[in-house]
Amino acid sequence: MSKWRIDAELLIDGENEPIKDGSVVFEGKKIIYAGTVENAPTAEIEKQTKVVMPGMWDCHVHVFGIKGANPVEWMQANLNPISPAARAAYDMKAAMEAGFTSVREAGGFGLHMKEAVNDGSIIGPNIYASGGAIGITGGHADSHSLPMNIIHQIDVQNWGGKKIVDGPLEAIKAVRLMIREGADVIKIMASGGVMSARTNPNHQEFNDEEFKAIVKEATSKGRLVMAHAHGKPGIMGAVKAGVKTIEHGTWSDEEVCELMIEKEAILVPTVYIQRRLAERGREAGATEETMVKIAMVVDEHREAMKRAQKMGVKIALGTDIFSSGADSIVPWGDHGKELEYMVEIGMSPLEAIISATSMGPKTLGQMAPKAGILREGYDADLLTLKVNPLEDITIFQEFDNITGVFKGGKLEINKGIQ
Repeated sequence: MSKWRIDAELLIDGENEPIKDGSVVFEGKKIIYAGTVENAPTAEIEKQTKVVMPGMWDCHVHVFGIKGANPVEWMQANLNPISPAARAAYDMKAAMEAGFTSVREAGGFGLHMKEAVNDGSIIGPNIYASGGAIGITGGHADSHSLPMNIIHQIDVQNWGGKKIVDGPLEAIKAVRLMIREGADVIKIMASGGVMSARTNPNHQEFNDEEFKAIVKEATSKGRLVMAHAHGKPGIMGAVKAGVKTIEHGTWSDEEVCELMIEKEAILVPTVYIQRRLAERGREAGATEETMVKIAMVVDEHREAMKRAQKMGVKIALGTDIFSSGADSIVPWGDHGKELEYMVEIGMSPLEAIISATSMGPKTLGQMAPKAGILREGYDADLLTLKVNPLEDITIFQEFDNITGVFKGGKLEINKGIQ
């Protein structure tokens, strides 16, 4: 078990002000020192770099292995997941090359891909997955063009358990099924969506009793609940019931922000997917209904994110990336773009990096690892950079700016660390 020491002109620990002439030392999977160079212990392997910082977290992704935004392709991927899984293996490496050593998967094949990453078969980030996404009949989790018996069959076989539910008892059982499959977090659909047919993003989907039942059951098993929610009614209902992360949050007005601050709920904005769908959705096969809804959502979302940031809502980075291949609609590997958008809505570069590092584990509640911060006792997930992101946050969009990616103390990606 080798001991590594990395000295840097700038150490960004993911939580505090950066340290000039800093050093991080790790042995095995854990950090044993992070601080100034003069106090750092010696190590067998010593390297120097411009910047060292924690590995980043994308707190809203999907492992689908598909290319476009056409609902037919999504359903085909469910029926025959072999080709999508093969594509997704390359997606995992792309995330690592982009500097993202951990992801929170919000529905897809993440629980299965996690096994291949953990046993070393493929290079990829730590995956904390929900299995399926729980929703109501006719809601954002449903596939409206298929008979219900087919939907339930697909859910059970490929998506981590039953996800279309009605009433508190069915909702409780769905939570238990997801946990049976190994879910690290419970994903629910609190509002209609942009990419689903016959749903309105402003409409609340689960009722208050269903929300309460889901949160109570998940909490009793140590799982945090993450809620897809665009409209105010769905956000308010979810947060009042104890949901701890709101995904998207498009119509987050002052009342919503105040409630989220009071309840210590975290916002995962996913600005990236909103922009990409608006720009490229049609050419990627999105339906006309999707394009109408994204046009309605994108400007509202931008203003809501500015408001949430200004008011002090806790924000964690998430992209909603789901597609395979650099030329696809929202490709794995493009995660770094979200940091640029975070700065656009009012964050400083350091605040954006904090949202992408130390805030990540907080979206998992009791299931969170000790990660996202360069600190003694924390996981040795870290990046070495040849340029300073505090001077230009867009540097994460070029893989070559990241010279080394360590996960659990192992150098997984080496692009020139000296």
